[in-house]
Formats: sequence, C-alpha cells, structure tokens
Amino acid sequence: MIHSIEEFEKYFKAETDYTRKVLGALTDASLSQSICDGHRTLGRMAWHITTTLPEMMSHAGLDFGEFNHEAPVPATAKEILNAYATLSS
Repeated sequence: MIHSIEEFEKYFKAETDYTRKVLGALTDASLSQSICDGHRTLGRMAWHITTTLPEMMSHAGLDFGEFNHEAPVPATAKEILNAYATLSS
C-alpha cells in the first residue's frame, strides 16, 4: 500500500523505468508480431500501455493536453518509446 506522494513517485519511477526497458527492446520488425493468432501485436500492446497513461489519468482529472489516446499505433518502435517517455515523465 502506498502511504504518501513520495512513495508513489518512487514506485512509479521504478515501474516506468522497467517499462521503458521493455519498450526499448522492441524493433520496428517486432511491432507486427503477435503472440498468438487473433490477438494484439506487440506494437498494439506497447501502444496500449503508452496511451493508457493519459487515458486513465484523464479520468482522475489530469490534463495531458492534445494527446489522443485513440491515435493509431505509430510505425516505429522509437516513436512508441519516445511517446511513453514523454507521457510517463
């Protein structure tokens, strides 16, 4: 259980660092790979994780400006990683 804003910040930073490492391991070629037939591709899952940040925080009243959480999956892994880095910071 989190008891303070400082605890949350520490936890959130660690989690976003781990997520950045995972997203950083993706390649442009891997974005189209799905784990099994009929399911999301790695690119779609990565973009879902990225866009969930502003979507969920908007429900809490936080404003992420003009970011559209329904934007299409970017064409490159670097674009996804950069978006995640910007949104999570």
